Amino acid sequence: MVTRTTLPSLAWRGFVRVGQVTGTVLAAASTVMPLFAQTDAGTIAVLALMHVTLAPTVWFGLGAVRRRALAV
Repeated sequence: MVTRTTLPSLAWRGFVRVGQVTGTVLAAASTVMPLFAQTDAGTIAVLALMHVTLAPTVWFGLGAVRRRALAV
């Protein structure tokens, strides 16, 4: 998601904000997916935790890209 957002942001700076919102919403929405998996509780917990940590990572990572793009 970060790479797919960074390249178009060179032409349109507002695209980074769209990527921030979309990436964060998708990461948060995918948090519930492991709960429906037919596997053990440890795997479900780790997969859900991974998706929870992905949301702020996408937000802050693309925020850094956005600040850099706006500084130019």
